[in-house]
Amino acid sequence: MALKARVHEGLIHELDPEQLQDDVSYMSAARKAVEQAAEERLADGDGALSRQERLRLASEIADEILGLGPLEPLLRDPTVTEVMVNKWDEIYFERDGVLHRSPTAFRDDAHVLNIIDKILRPVSRRLDDSSPMVDARLPDGSRVNA
Repeated sequence: MALKARVHEGLIHELDPEQLQDDVSYMSAARKAVEQAAEERLADGDGALSRQERLRLASEIADEILGLGPLEPLLRDPTVTEVMVNKWDEIYFERDGVLHRSPTAFRDDAHVLNIIDKILRPVSRRLDDSSPMVDARLPDGSRVNA
């Protein structure tokens, strides 16, 4: 959606997402601020969106800026035990021992790589031509393999 992309880009230029992500104690307040700013811009940009649609898009924009984009709702769900990304438009998750295909997707391969970079940054690892595979334990104890 073009409006969502414009609002996202505008907020990225106004905010410093890395600074917001660094202070976990402010994360809830930062999320509320990003969602509110996004919803206001969405309301200004397209009168055809219902309030519910604006709230959903604002939440997705906040997930993108402050979290791990389309993976964020799965990671917040305590019943999800594993998340697997096969390619940009193919996300699976495990719940109660059963694999499900997620209705969400990344925008493209570059979006996947951006999120992988966000995941690996706290453990000082990277995924690139010189390091084409990564297996790491994250600070919360979870494991990532890319």
